[in-house]
Amino acid sequence: MKLRKLTAILISLFVVGCDVETNKSTTSSVDSSTSFVDNSSTDEIILENKLIDIENNSNLNSLNGYEGLTPSTGDVNILLIPIHFKNINNNLLDTTLINKAFNSINESDVEYYSVKEYYKISSYEKLNLNFEITDTYIPSESSTFYSNSYNNSNYPLAVQSIIEEALSFFDDKYDYSNFDSNKDGYIDGIYLIYDAPVDYQYKEDLWWAWTSYNLDENIIFDDMKYKSYVFAGMEFLKQDDRNCNTHTLIHETAHMFGIDDYYDYNTGSGTKTGGLAKADMMDGTIGDHNPFTKSLLNWSNGKLVNIEDDENKFTVELESFSENGNYLILANDFDLQKGILQEYFILEYYRPTNLNEFDKMFTINGVRMLHVVADTKKNGTFKYNNATTNVKLISQITTSNGDTYISDTTDRSDDTLFVENEELTKVNYANGSLLNYSFEIIELSDNKATISIEKK
Repeated sequence: MKLRKLTAILISLFVVGCDVETNKSTTSSVDSSTSFVDNSSTDEIILENKLIDIENNSNLNSLNGYEGLTPSTGDVNILLIPIHFKNINNNLLDTTLINKAFNSINESDVEYYSVKEYYKISSYEKLNLNFEITDTYIPSESSTFYSNSYNNSNYPLAVQSIIEEALSFFDDKYDYSNFDSNKDGYIDGIYLIYDAPVDYQYKEDLWWAWTSYNLDENIIFDDMKYKSYVFAGMEFLKQDDRNCNTHTLIHETAHMFGIDDYYDYNTGSGTKTGGLAKADMMDGTIGDHNPFTKSLLNWSNGKLVNIEDDENKFTVELESFSENGNYLILANDFDLQKGILQEYFILEYYRPTNLNEFDKMFTINGVRMLHVVADTKKNGTFKYNNATTNVKLISQITTSNGDTYISDTTDRSDDTLFVENEELTKVNYANGSLLNYSFEIIELSDNKATISIEKK
Protein backbone atom coordinates (compact mmCIF):
# COMPACT_ATOMS: atom_id res chain seq x y z
CA MET A 1 0.00 0.00 0.00
CA LYS A 2 1.15 3.48 -0.79
CA LEU A 3 2.94 5.18 2.08
CA ARG A 4 1.64 8.52 3.14
CA LYS A 5 1.33 10.92 6.04
CA LEU A 6 -1.79 12.99 6.64
CA THR A 7 -1.25 16.55 7.78
CA ALA A 8 -3.85 19.22 8.25
CA ILE A 9 -2.84 22.79 7.48
CA LEU A 10 -4.69 24.13 10.49
CA ILE A 11 -3.59 25.92 13.63
CA SER A 12 -6.10 23.94 15.66
CA LEU A 13 -4.97 20.39 14.87
CA PHE A 14 -2.33 18.01 13.60
CA VAL A 15 -2.88 14.69 11.87
CA VAL A 16 -0.79 11.56 11.47
CA GLY A 17 -1.84 8.75 9.19
CA CYS A 18 -1.04 5.10 8.71
CA ASP A 19 0.39 2.67 6.26
CA VAL A 20 -0.31 -1.04 6.46
CA GLU A 21 1.73 -4.15 5.86
CA THR A 22 0.49 -7.30 7.53
CA ASN A 23 1.49 -10.84 7.96
CA LYS A 24 0.51 -14.46 15.17
CA SER A 25 3.12 -14.83 17.50
CA THR A 26 3.89 -16.28 20.88
CA THR A 27 3.59 -14.82 24.34
CA SER A 28 6.25 -12.62 25.87
CA SER A 29 8.75 -12.94 28.65
CA VAL A 30 9.06 -9.75 30.62
CA ASP A 31 11.32 -10.45 33.58
CA SER A 32 15.00 -10.78 32.84
CA SER A 33 18.20 -8.77 32.85
CA THR A 34 21.31 -8.22 30.81
CA SER A 35 24.48 -9.94 31.96
CA PHE A 36 28.01 -8.73 31.30
CA VAL A 37 31.24 -10.69 31.10
CA ASP A 38 34.82 -9.49 31.20
CA ASN A 39 36.71 -10.01 27.97
CA SER A 40 39.55 -11.82 29.72
CA SER A 41 37.48 -14.23 31.80
CA THR A 42 34.54 -16.56 31.44
CA ASP A 43 33.27 -15.68 34.92
CA GLU A 44 30.33 -13.28 34.92
CA ILE A 45 31.00 -10.00 36.71
CA ILE A 46 29.19 -6.67 37.04
CA LEU A 47 31.06 -4.00 35.14
CA GLU A 48 29.54 -0.90 36.72
CA ASN A 49 32.29 1.34 35.37
CA LYS A 50 31.64 0.20 31.80
CA LEU A 51 27.85 0.44 31.65
CA ILE A 52 25.69 3.27 32.92
CA ASP A 53 21.89 3.14 33.20
CA ILE A 54 20.27 5.94 31.23
CA GLU A 55 17.25 7.48 32.91
CA ASN A 56 14.25 8.21 30.71
CA ASN A 57 13.82 11.96 30.70
CA SER A 58 11.40 12.32 27.80
CA ASN A 59 7.93 13.81 27.99
CA LEU A 60 5.89 13.20 24.86
CA ASN A 61 3.57 16.09 25.65
CA SER A 62 6.53 18.47 25.63
CA LEU A 63 8.13 16.81 22.61
CA ASN A 64 4.90 17.32 20.65
CA GLY A 65 4.13 20.76 22.06
CA TYR A 66 0.79 19.62 23.49
CA GLU A 67 -0.90 18.76 26.76
CA GLY A 68 -3.31 15.87 27.24
CA LEU A 69 -1.87 13.15 24.98
CA THR A 70 -2.82 9.56 25.77
CA PRO A 71 -0.76 8.23 28.73
CA SER A 72 1.63 5.39 27.84
CA THR A 73 1.82 3.72 31.27
CA GLY A 74 -0.66 2.47 33.85
CA ASP A 75 -4.34 1.62 33.42
CA VAL A 76 -5.59 3.78 30.57
CA ASN A 77 -9.25 3.98 29.53
CA ILE A 78 -10.09 4.83 25.93
CA LEU A 79 -13.59 5.77 24.77
CA LEU A 80 -14.42 3.87 21.56
CA ILE A 81 -17.44 5.04 19.56
CA PRO A 82 -18.75 2.99 16.60
CA ILE A 83 -20.03 5.41 13.93
CA HIS A 84 -22.83 4.48 11.50
CA PHE A 85 -23.66 7.00 8.81
CA LYS A 86 -27.37 7.11 7.96
CA ASN A 87 -26.75 6.98 4.21
CA ILE A 88 -24.74 3.74 4.43
CA ASN A 89 -27.27 1.03 3.53
CA ASN A 90 -25.23 -1.92 4.70
CA ASN A 91 -24.14 -1.29 8.28
CA LEU A 92 -20.73 -2.93 8.39
CA LEU A 93 -20.21 -2.28 12.09
CA ASP A 94 -19.69 -5.44 14.13
CA THR A 95 -19.24 -4.56 17.79
CA THR A 96 -18.30 -8.15 18.66
CA LEU A 97 -15.46 -7.98 16.16
CA ILE A 98 -14.49 -4.49 17.34
CA ASN A 99 -14.27 -5.76 20.92
CA LYS A 100 -12.08 -8.67 19.79
CA ALA A 101 -9.79 -6.34 17.91
CA PHE A 102 -9.31 -3.96 20.83
CA ASN A 103 -9.85 -5.85 24.10
CA SER A 104 -9.37 -9.61 23.62
CA ILE A 105 -6.58 -11.71 25.14
CA ASN A 106 -5.41 -14.92 23.42
CA GLU A 107 -8.28 -14.73 20.94
CA SER A 108 -7.81 -17.25 18.12
CA ASP A 109 -9.88 -15.21 15.67
CA VAL A 110 -7.40 -12.33 15.96
CA GLU A 111 -4.57 -13.33 13.65
CA TYR A 112 -2.04 -11.06 15.34
CA TYR A 113 -2.87 -9.50 18.73
CA SER A 114 -5.61 -7.23 19.97
CA VAL A 115 -4.54 -3.65 20.57
CA LYS A 116 -4.74 -4.25 24.33
CA GLU A 117 -2.65 -7.44 24.23
CA TYR A 118 -0.04 -6.00 21.86
CA TYR A 119 0.64 -3.02 24.09
CA LYS A 120 0.66 -5.12 27.25
CA ILE A 121 3.43 -7.23 25.71
CA SER A 122 5.32 -4.42 24.00
CA SER A 123 5.36 -2.31 27.19
CA TYR A 124 6.57 -5.24 29.34
CA GLU A 125 3.22 -4.98 31.16
CA LYS A 126 3.68 -1.29 31.99
CA LEU A 127 0.59 -0.31 29.98
CA ASN A 128 -2.91 -1.72 30.32
CA LEU A 129 -5.31 -0.29 27.74
CA ASN A 130 -9.06 -0.69 28.24
CA PHE A 131 -11.44 0.26 25.45
CA GLU A 132 -14.98 1.17 26.54
CA ILE A 133 -17.19 0.54 23.51
CA THR A 134 -20.30 2.71 23.42
CA ASP A 135 -23.55 2.04 21.61
CA THR A 136 -23.38 2.85 17.92
CA TYR A 137 -23.73 6.57 17.25
CA ILE A 138 -25.42 7.95 14.11
CA PRO A 139 -24.17 11.45 13.25
CA SER A 140 -26.68 14.13 12.29
CA GLU A 141 -25.27 14.33 8.76
CA SER A 142 -24.51 11.77 6.06
CA SER A 143 -21.03 10.70 5.08
CA THR A 144 -21.57 12.56 1.79
CA PHE A 145 -22.16 15.78 3.71
CA TYR A 146 -18.79 15.49 5.46
CA SER A 147 -17.06 14.70 2.15
CA ASN A 148 -18.59 17.74 0.46
CA SER A 149 -18.33 20.19 3.36
CA TYR A 150 -14.71 19.65 4.37
CA ASN A 151 -11.85 19.63 1.91
CA ASN A 152 -8.54 17.84 2.35
CA SER A 153 -6.97 20.71 4.27
CA ASN A 154 -9.49 20.74 7.12
CA TYR A 155 -11.14 17.32 7.13
CA PRO A 156 -10.27 16.69 10.82
CA LEU A 157 -12.82 19.37 11.69
CA ALA A 158 -15.48 17.05 10.29
CA VAL A 159 -14.50 14.35 12.77
CA GLN A 160 -14.21 16.80 15.64
CA SER A 161 -17.80 17.85 14.98
CA ILE A 162 -18.86 14.17 15.11
CA ILE A 163 -16.91 13.63 18.33
CA GLU A 164 -18.54 16.60 20.01
CA GLU A 165 -22.01 15.45 18.89
CA ALA A 166 -21.32 11.99 20.29
CA LEU A 167 -19.87 13.25 23.59
CA SER A 168 -22.97 15.37 24.08
CA PHE A 169 -25.24 12.42 23.19
CA PHE A 170 -23.53 10.04 25.67
CA ASP A 171 -23.01 12.65 28.39
CA ASP A 172 -25.79 11.30 30.61
CA LYS A 173 -24.52 7.72 30.28
CA TYR A 174 -20.81 8.28 30.96
CA ASP A 175 -18.82 10.26 33.47
CA TYR A 176 -15.93 11.30 31.25
CA SER A 177 -13.69 11.90 34.24
CA ASN A 178 -13.48 8.09 34.48
CA PHE A 179 -11.45 8.27 31.26
CA ASP A 180 -8.72 10.42 32.78
CA SER A 181 -6.27 7.95 34.31
CA ASN A 182 -3.48 10.46 34.94
CA LYS A 183 -5.81 13.22 36.18
CA ASP A 184 -4.55 15.83 33.73
CA GLY A 185 -8.02 17.10 32.84
CA TYR A 186 -8.13 15.36 29.44
CA ILE A 187 -10.00 12.26 28.29
CA ASP A 188 -7.21 9.70 27.78
CA GLY A 189 -8.22 9.09 24.19
CA ILE A 190 -11.14 8.69 21.78
CA TYR A 191 -11.44 6.10 19.00
CA LEU A 192 -14.04 6.31 16.22
CA ILE A 193 -14.63 3.25 14.02
CA TYR A 194 -16.80 4.20 11.03
CA ASP A 195 -18.72 2.13 8.47
CA ALA A 196 -18.31 4.33 5.39
CA PRO A 197 -16.11 2.87 2.63
CA VAL A 198 -12.37 3.40 3.05
CA ASP A 199 -10.87 5.42 0.20
CA TYR A 200 -8.07 3.16 -1.04
CA GLN A 201 -7.60 5.47 -4.03
CA TYR A 202 -6.38 8.26 -1.72
CA LYS A 203 -8.72 10.85 -3.20
CA GLU A 204 -10.20 11.90 0.14
CA ASP A 205 -7.97 11.91 3.21
CA LEU A 206 -11.03 11.80 5.48
CA TRP A 207 -11.93 8.20 4.66
CA TRP A 208 -8.77 6.54 5.89
CA ALA A 209 -7.19 5.73 9.27
CA TRP A 210 -5.51 8.66 10.98
CA THR A 211 -4.83 10.26 14.34
CA SER A 212 -5.24 13.90 15.25
CA TYR A 213 -5.00 16.17 18.28
CA ASN A 214 -7.72 18.63 19.17
CA LEU A 215 -6.29 21.96 20.33
CA ASP A 216 -9.57 23.71 21.11
CA GLU A 217 -9.37 24.06 24.89
CA ASN A 218 -12.93 25.43 25.08
CA ILE A 219 -14.60 22.08 24.31
CA ILE A 220 -15.38 20.61 27.74
CA PHE A 221 -17.61 17.75 28.90
CA ASP A 222 -17.79 16.83 32.61
CA ASP A 223 -14.96 19.32 33.15
CA MET A 224 -12.89 17.23 30.73
CA LYS A 225 -11.13 18.30 27.53
CA TYR A 226 -9.95 15.87 24.86
CA LYS A 227 -6.77 15.73 22.81
CA SER A 228 -5.84 12.47 21.04
CA TYR A 229 -8.38 10.80 18.77
CA VAL A 230 -8.38 8.24 15.97
CA PHE A 231 -10.74 7.95 12.99
CA ALA A 232 -10.50 4.54 11.28
CA GLY A 233 -12.67 2.54 8.91
CA MET A 234 -14.23 -0.78 9.90
CA GLU A 235 -12.81 -2.17 6.66
CA PHE A 236 -9.28 -2.09 8.08
CA LEU A 237 -10.22 -4.96 10.42
CA LYS A 238 -10.91 -7.13 7.36
CA GLN A 239 -7.92 -5.96 5.35
CA ASP A 240 -5.97 -8.61 3.43
CA ASP A 241 -8.99 -10.95 3.79
CA ARG A 242 -8.24 -11.56 7.45
CA ASN A 243 -10.77 -12.31 10.19
CA CYS A 244 -9.49 -9.51 12.40
CA ASN A 245 -6.51 -7.46 11.26
CA THR A 246 -5.29 -5.13 14.01
CA HIS A 247 -2.01 -3.78 12.58
CA THR A 248 -3.43 -0.41 11.53
CA LEU A 249 -5.16 0.04 14.90
CA ILE A 250 -1.91 -0.72 16.76
CA HIS A 251 -0.02 1.78 14.59
CA GLU A 252 -2.59 4.55 15.13
CA THR A 253 -2.66 3.92 18.89
CA ALA A 254 1.04 4.80 19.07
CA HIS A 255 0.22 8.17 17.50
CA MET A 256 -2.21 8.78 20.38
CA PHE A 257 0.79 8.68 22.74
CA GLY A 258 2.60 11.19 20.51
CA ILE A 259 4.91 8.85 18.52
CA ASP A 260 5.57 10.04 14.97
CA ASP A 261 5.79 8.03 11.75
CA TYR A 262 9.26 6.86 10.74
CA TYR A 263 8.65 6.62 7.00
CA ASP A 264 9.22 9.34 4.43
CA TYR A 265 5.78 10.58 3.43
CA ASN A 266 7.21 13.61 1.66
CA THR A 267 9.70 12.48 -0.96
CA GLY A 268 10.14 16.01 -2.24
CA SER A 269 12.01 17.23 0.82
CA GLY A 270 14.48 16.00 3.40
CA THR A 271 17.05 13.33 2.65
CA LYS A 272 16.71 9.90 1.08
CA THR A 273 19.54 8.56 3.24
CA GLY A 274 18.50 6.73 6.38
CA GLY A 275 15.24 5.36 7.73
CA LEU A 276 14.02 1.97 8.92
CA ALA A 277 13.09 0.32 5.59
CA LYS A 278 9.60 -0.65 6.77
CA ALA A 279 11.04 -2.66 9.67
CA ASP A 280 9.07 -1.04 12.48
CA MET A 281 5.50 -0.61 13.69
CA MET A 282 5.77 3.11 12.88
CA ASP A 283 7.21 2.52 9.42
CA GLY A 284 5.93 -0.69 7.82
CA THR A 285 3.14 -1.11 10.41
CA ILE A 286 4.56 -4.46 11.46
CA GLY A 287 6.39 -6.03 14.40
CA ASP A 288 7.41 -4.53 17.71
CA HIS A 289 8.42 -0.96 18.51
CA ASN A 290 12.14 -0.17 18.47
CA PRO A 291 14.27 0.76 21.53
CA PHE A 292 14.09 4.52 20.92
CA THR A 293 10.29 4.47 20.73
CA LYS A 294 10.01 2.32 23.86
CA SER A 295 12.27 4.69 25.76
CA LEU A 296 10.13 7.64 24.69
CA LEU A 297 7.14 5.72 26.03
CA ASN A 298 8.96 5.00 29.32
CA TRP A 299 8.93 1.24 28.82
CA SER A 300 12.63 0.58 28.35
CA ASN A 301 16.03 1.89 29.43
CA GLY A 302 19.31 1.67 27.60
CA LYS A 303 22.77 1.19 29.07
CA LEU A 304 25.56 3.52 27.98
CA VAL A 305 28.85 1.81 27.14
CA ASN A 306 31.55 3.71 29.02
CA ILE A 307 35.00 2.24 28.39
CA GLU A 308 37.88 4.09 30.03
CA ASP A 309 41.01 4.81 28.00
CA ASP A 310 43.12 2.30 29.95
CA GLU A 311 40.70 -0.58 29.43
CA ASN A 312 39.70 -0.37 25.83
CA LYS A 313 37.83 -3.65 25.27
CA PHE A 314 35.20 -5.83 26.92
CA THR A 315 32.49 -8.34 26.07
CA VAL A 316 28.79 -7.94 26.73
CA GLU A 317 25.96 -10.46 26.62
CA LEU A 318 22.79 -8.81 25.36
CA GLU A 319 19.38 -10.43 25.62
CA SER A 320 16.55 -10.24 23.10
CA PHE A 321 15.12 -6.74 23.08
CA SER A 322 11.52 -7.65 22.29
CA GLU A 323 11.33 -10.03 25.25
CA ASN A 324 13.35 -8.05 27.78
CA GLY A 325 13.80 -4.44 26.71
CA ASN A 326 17.58 -4.36 27.03
CA TYR A 327 19.74 -2.40 24.63
CA LEU A 328 23.13 -0.67 24.50
CA ILE A 329 24.03 2.95 23.67
CA LEU A 330 27.32 3.85 21.99
CA ALA A 331 28.37 7.51 21.98
CA ASN A 332 31.55 9.59 22.18
CA ASP A 333 30.39 12.38 24.48
CA PHE A 334 27.07 11.38 25.94
CA ASP A 335 25.35 14.02 28.08
CA LEU A 336 23.68 12.19 30.98
CA GLN A 337 21.48 15.22 31.65
CA LYS A 338 20.01 15.07 28.15
CA GLY A 339 19.43 11.33 28.34
CA ILE A 340 17.88 9.92 25.16
CA LEU A 341 17.29 13.40 23.70
CA GLN A 342 20.60 13.70 21.83
CA GLU A 343 22.60 11.88 19.15
CA TYR A 344 23.85 8.33 19.73
CA PHE A 345 23.89 4.76 18.37
CA ILE A 346 21.86 1.79 19.62
CA LEU A 347 22.65 -1.93 19.59
CA GLU A 348 19.69 -4.27 20.06
CA TYR A 349 19.48 -8.04 19.77
CA TYR A 350 16.69 -8.76 17.30
CA ARG A 351 15.01 -12.16 17.19
CA PRO A 352 11.98 -13.12 15.04
CA THR A 353 10.01 -14.09 18.15
CA ASN A 354 7.35 -12.59 20.40
CA LEU A 355 5.76 -9.57 18.68
CA ASN A 356 8.15 -10.04 15.75
CA GLU A 357 7.20 -13.65 15.02
CA PHE A 358 4.05 -13.09 12.97
CA ASP A 359 5.43 -10.41 10.65
CA LYS A 360 9.11 -11.42 10.77
CA MET A 361 10.56 -8.03 9.89
CA PHE A 362 13.77 -10.04 9.71
CA THR A 363 13.77 -13.84 9.61
CA ILE A 364 17.06 -14.43 11.46
CA ASN A 365 18.68 -13.61 14.79
CA GLY A 366 20.95 -10.61 14.52
CA VAL A 367 22.15 -7.39 16.11
CA ARG A 368 20.50 -4.26 14.74
CA MET A 369 22.34 -0.96 14.91
CA LEU A 370 20.28 2.23 14.95
CA HIS A 371 21.41 5.82 14.63
CA VAL A 372 19.27 8.26 16.66
CA VAL A 373 19.52 12.04 16.29
CA ALA A 374 17.03 13.18 18.92
CA ASP A 375 18.17 16.75 19.44
CA THR A 376 15.46 19.21 20.42
CA LYS A 377 14.66 22.80 19.55
CA LYS A 378 14.38 25.63 22.06
CA ASN A 379 10.64 24.96 22.34
CA GLY A 380 11.34 21.36 23.41
CA THR A 381 10.14 19.63 20.23
CA PHE A 382 12.28 17.36 18.03
CA LYS A 383 14.60 19.11 15.61
CA TYR A 384 14.50 16.23 13.12
CA ASN A 385 12.00 13.75 11.71
CA ASN A 386 12.11 10.96 9.13
CA ALA A 387 10.39 12.86 6.33
CA THR A 388 11.20 16.53 5.85
CA THR A 389 14.53 17.32 7.53
CA ASN A 390 18.05 16.98 6.18
CA VAL A 391 18.89 14.58 9.03
CA LYS A 392 16.62 11.70 9.99
CA LEU A 393 15.45 11.17 13.56
CA ILE A 394 16.12 7.43 13.46
CA SER A 395 17.87 5.20 10.91
CA GLN A 396 19.32 1.70 10.65
CA ILE A 397 23.00 1.21 9.93
CA THR A 398 23.76 -1.63 7.54
CA THR A 399 26.66 -4.06 7.85
CA SER A 400 28.78 -2.18 5.29
CA ASN A 401 31.21 -0.83 7.90
CA GLY A 402 28.90 2.02 8.73
CA ASP A 403 29.34 3.68 5.35
CA THR A 404 25.84 2.78 4.22
CA TYR A 405 22.47 3.52 5.74
CA ILE A 406 19.26 1.89 4.71
CA SER A 407 17.55 4.31 2.35
CA ASP A 408 13.92 5.31 2.01
CA THR A 409 13.60 3.23 -1.13
CA THR A 410 15.18 0.10 0.41
CA ASP A 411 13.10 -2.73 1.83
CA ARG A 412 14.16 -4.49 5.00
CA SER A 413 16.57 -7.38 4.53
CA ASP A 414 18.22 -10.00 6.75
CA ASP A 415 21.66 -9.00 5.50
CA THR A 416 21.35 -5.60 7.21
CA LEU A 417 21.63 -7.29 10.61
CA PHE A 418 25.02 -8.06 12.16
CA VAL A 419 25.51 -11.82 12.61
CA GLU A 420 28.31 -14.01 14.01
CA ASN A 421 31.84 -12.95 13.03
CA GLU A 422 30.63 -9.70 11.47
CA GLU A 423 32.03 -6.45 12.77
CA LEU A 424 31.60 -2.72 12.49
CA THR A 425 34.85 -0.77 12.35
CA LYS A 426 33.54 2.72 11.66
CA VAL A 427 30.37 4.75 11.58
CA ASN A 428 29.79 8.47 11.28
CA TYR A 429 27.80 10.95 13.31
CA ALA A 430 25.48 13.27 11.39
CA ASN A 431 28.26 15.90 11.20
CA GLY A 432 30.70 13.41 9.68
CA SER A 433 32.80 12.73 12.79
CA LEU A 434 33.59 9.11 13.66
CA LEU A 435 32.15 7.11 16.53
CA ASN A 436 35.03 6.06 18.79
CA TYR A 437 33.73 2.52 19.21
CA SER A 438 33.78 -0.61 17.09
CA PHE A 439 32.28 -4.02 17.78
CA GLU A 440 32.27 -7.65 16.65
CA ILE A 441 29.51 -10.23 17.03
CA ILE A 442 31.06 -13.24 18.80
CA GLU A 443 28.01 -15.49 19.15
CA LEU A 444 24.24 -15.44 18.70
CA SER A 445 22.12 -17.90 20.68
CA ASP A 446 18.48 -18.21 21.61
CA ASN A 447 19.27 -16.56 24.94
CA LYS A 448 21.73 -13.81 24.13
CA ALA A 449 24.04 -12.06 21.71
CA THR A 450 27.68 -11.98 22.75
CA ILE A 451 29.35 -8.79 21.50
CA SER A 452 32.93 -7.64 21.81
CA ILE A 453 33.09 -3.83 22.04
CA GLU A 454 36.28 -1.82 21.66
CA LYS A 455 37.06 1.84 22.22
CA LYS A 456 39.40 3.20 19.57
